[in-house]
Amino acid sequence: MTSSIEAGDAVGKPREILIQGIAHLIALCSFSVAQPVYDVLADSPELFTSYRVDGLDLIAFILTISLVIPAVLATLFVLTLKVSKNCGKYYFRISAGLLLVLFVSLALRDTEISVAIRLGIGVLIALGALMLLEKSDPLKIWLSWLAVGALIFPISFLFNPNISTLFSTQSASISSDIESAKHPVFLIVFDKLPTSILINKNHEIDSDRYPNFSAFANDAYWFRNNTASAQDTISSVPNILTGNYPEGKKTPNLATYPRNLFVHMQNNFNMNVMEYVTSLNPAETDLYAGDRTTKYRLMMADIFLIYLHMTLPDQLRQRLPSLEERTFNFWSLAKIPPNGLWRMVRFIKRIGDEKNWFHYLHIDL
Repeated sequence: MTSSIEAGDAVGKPREILIQGIAHLIALCSFSVAQPVYDVLADSPELFTSYRVDGLDLIAFILTISLVIPAVLATLFVLTLKVSKNCGKYYFRISAGLLLVLFVSLALRDTEISVAIRLGIGVLIALGALMLLEKSDPLKIWLSWLAVGALIFPISFLFNPNISTLFSTQSASISSDIESAKHPVFLIVFDKLPTSILINKNHEIDSDRYPNFSAFANDAYWFRNNTASAQDTISSVPNILTGNYPEGKKTPNLATYPRNLFVHMQNNFNMNVMEYVTSLNPAETDLYAGDRTTKYRLMMADIFLIYLHMTLPDQLRQRLPSLEERTFNFWSLAKIPPNGLWRMVRFIKRIGDEKNWFHYLHIDL
């Protein structure tokens, strides 16, 4: 009788270690990787609109962050346990320790503490937490329950107002009294071009440096005291296209702004629209022109870079591609010219002598 109980315990103990270890890795991965990434992207949805992400792309992204990454860690844990119990323990300690260090560092990222010090604090806390985890059964149970974060975090992300609009496939159509024009209509937005660069000491456009701007201003209305209604592109450009003041940082797409200039013009004008970052045109032409697999690969590479910028010390971040120069394809892994001369040339090639054309170009300088 005693021997059968001992045999049962011998079988149950490894199974308990396996299940708890997998649950702990899922929990730590959810708090150290998934939740911080969801938090940043929900606040900066322009990456998704730049790639013209739809519901299927979002589901694939969520499965990767909340399922595939924990599954890889869990699979390696199972494999190392099969090699030996000690091998599995050492793998778990290393993996859990690294995730704890990341969690602490990310939890302190809004403080003035440098990344190097944050990582040092994370190492100390991780060592202490792992020691407690091996000795405290209540702590093991508590951490196992935290694995529900693998479900809660993606659901919360999907219901975020900035993300839920990406699932919308609605088409916008409103009655408009805008009549067709005898001449083409142009609206060109030069992003990151402050007026102070164009003017001279007399507050006139510098004709020596910018002769074409100066010539255009001589036969046009020029508002010297112009200013944007917001500091960021995803708020200020929808303001131009809707005539409404921005109300916080929202996803710059058609579902968020169904009443915009493109919708008003589309019934009476042929549309030549090249948006950048925003996606307000009902009959849009994709800024990203590639297959879904390539798009997903590039987007995940960009998200990985964002995570590296969140976690690495300053000395290492300086060696990474910048996140400030563009809104997507940060690694330049594919020939996707998101701005500059290429977009200008492509826009000009679409211009003809036809009437009733509305030409819109948003170019990031």
